[in-house]
Amino acid sequence: MTSFINIIVTMMLYADMILLPMYLQTGRGFSAVDSGLLLLPGALVNAVLSPIVGKLYDRFGAKPLFIIGLIFVIPSMWVVTSLTAATTFTFLMIRTIFLRIGLSFITMPLSTAGLNALPIDLINHGTAVNNTVRQIAGAVGTAVVITIYSSKATLYAGDLAAQGITENIKSLTSIFAASKAYYFMTILAILAMVLTFLTPLKKPTPVIEQIEEFEQ
Repeated sequence: MTSFINIIVTMMLYADMILLPMYLQTGRGFSAVDSGLLLLPGALVNAVLSPIVGKLYDRFGAKPLFIIGLIFVIPSMWVVTSLTAATTFTFLMIRTIFLRIGLSFITMPLSTAGLNALPIDLINHGTAVNNTVRQIAGAVGTAVVITIYSSKATLYAGDLAAQGITENIKSLTSIFAASKAYYFMTILAILAMVLTFLTPLKKPTPVIEQIEEFEQ
């Protein structure tokens, strides 16, 4: 179950890192540097929260952290399903910070909770599977969201052409397509929440107890 949630979360993470810069650069005319600066505060927040989330995981277990994280992630995906040419840079930066806060509460506990369910002699194999799943999910997520983006952009360009609109076609189609792609990511976030409630996660077992069990 944690692997399924891992797939969904990784798809959202990679897709957002691809889609948001595309919207900014193609749809709004921002530079690549601007896109990087928009993503930077969220990355810093993620780095600061990681050790804090680790301590919270030791105390409360994974499920409460997943729920808190998804409470941040779901609205962060939903608010960008209606992107326009007037959406401000500041709004997008704040939104990205909230998204990264949510992901901080999910990513580390997710991997740890999955490995915690394994006997100690299988943890090496579990780590390999976990890393492989993340790489595949990132590739699939990127491919799917770009496919949605491209198909929506093509359809919207045809509609604009039929209406006789010829100016700023590339910009308008990019904004529209990015908004539609975020609907898919919002659905993924809701699905992750459903799986979280269905997953019987337990509090982490101290390492010393796992070693004693393994020796027995």
